[in-house]
Amino acid sequence: MWSPPSPRAASKVLVQASITDGPACASLFALLRSARSGTDHKCDGIGSFTVRYTNGKTDTLGVLPGHDPTAYEFRFHGSLYQLPREQLYQVLREAGVDSTKMPESEH
Repeated sequence: MWSPPSPRAASKVLVQASITDGPACASLFALLRSARSGTDHKCDGIGSFTVRYTNGKTDTLGVLPGHDPTAYEFRFHGSLYQLPREQLYQVLREAGVDSTKMPESEH
């Protein structure tokens, strides 16, 4: 995740982590599968999740903090999805990620 760029400052990395623990990955995937479909908009992402599979393939999900203060959003294959913000924070904390550094808005 990175900070949004501004006229006074370039974007900077706020959170960068790798989750390799099997149960932590399973929890994150379970949460991602529970996401609700949302209406896409023109806002830029503030980060990404890159999934690296054992067969060498990868998928990338673009992450947005969203306009709803209770949700985070992600884009995958041209569609937008919403996740409960506190659940995402909890899953990431359990995986060892400092979710307190994640931006709450890109505006």
